[in-house]
Amino acid sequence: MANEMLGKFHRLIIAGRHYRERQRQQHNIELGERELMLLSLIEKHEQEGGISVQGITKEFNQNNVPVSGATVSTTISFLWKNDFVDKVISRNNPRNTALRLTDKGKDLLNLDKACGEERAKLILGLIPEEDRSRLLGLVEQLTDAFNQA
Repeated sequence: MANEMLGKFHRLIIAGRHYRERQRQQHNIELGERELMLLSLIEKHEQEGGISVQGITKEFNQNNVPVSGATVSTTISFLWKNDFVDKVISRNNPRNTALRLTDKGKDLLNLDKACGEERAKLILGLIPEEDRSRLLGLVEQLTDAFNQA
């Protein structure tokens, strides 16, 4: 029973990934999951004046997403070279660089968010309201169990 359930969860995850990939191709979203996660995190910190590479690495690791500073730095360099982010050098300390989204980065991130909303509407449209509430409760229970394990 447990193996069958895990197999079904695995198929659901794979189907979701394939659907998201088809959306990316359909809408010409040229970045992968890692790059989109970084853009989202940079956007989250824009009101504070931006975030540094070290800040990104620290935040990912605090949220149980292990990533090295070298990986973040390499990905940020790619995003910068392709005009998705700007590097803003601090006047007080030239060694400090804050990252901000360019208009191109904002547009792409907004398109990806719209695709996410489209996916959510599709999924939620297939499930009756009472089942959605039960499903949400089960997802929260599973998340709590994984966080406590």
